[in-house]
Amino acid sequence: MTLFQESLKRLRKEDGLTQEELAKKLNISRSAIGMYETGEREPDLESVETIADFFNVDMNELLGYKNSSTNEPPKEHSMRKPKIYLDTSAISHLEQPEKPSEQAYSRELFDYIKAGRYDVYLSSVVFDEIGDCSPERKEALLRHVAEISFEDIHINADVALLASKIIERNVLPKRSRRDSQHIAAAIIAGCDYIVSWNMRHMANVKTNKNIRHILIDEGYKEIMLVPPTMLLEGSVDHESDN
Repeated sequence: MTLFQESLKRLRKEDGLTQEELAKKLNISRSAIGMYETGEREPDLESVETIADFFNVDMNELLGYKNSSTNEPPKEHSMRKPKIYLDTSAISHLEQPEKPSEQAYSRELFDYIKAGRYDVYLSSVVFDEIGDCSPERKEALLRHVAEISFEDIHINADVALLASKIIERNVLPKRSRRDSQHIAAAIIAGCDYIVSWNMRHMANVKTNKNIRHILIDEGYKEIMLVPPTMLLEGSVDHESDN
């Protein structure tokens, strides 16, 4: 049983709720709660956030990301600004009028960044992907990037090796080579969060769980893959594909 399954079942029972009662409060089906608790289905991060808010617990705790030795979040997180890696989707949605909600959230995140809330990291993969856009879109996105301070990560041998391990261990499909490089670059740089609108392959519970196994095996610090909304205050109603 995963830590999420254990936490969900424990919290539900502590509140004296049946699966059906909890499902009604969360506005989801009873079968979904049942499958979450048995591990037959992995919730997306938006669902995890909703559940964490309902039980008034930290999302990291619900997912089992507490420091195993102290049962507290790593001290370094409280002593410095969080280090976030922006993948290309987090930037491209700054100019995504056909998805107004995601565009608004990405722009709000950039406001947080400009206000100095986060230390930002970008890799050469981001700029390669922006370079694949039309000239007009490329220019617009680069204007946004020019408005923030960031550290540039190069895809060196260490990043390439870790990216290949991510693919070899089936964390991502083989066709997602660039996504694996995004993740590897952020891990090597020691980031706390990878910010992405790619819910299908990156910002979801399954990928977080599989990446965590690699972090443990390879000796890297914890990192979470999250959508931009997870780094904003008071954002609960949002939806995205990738």
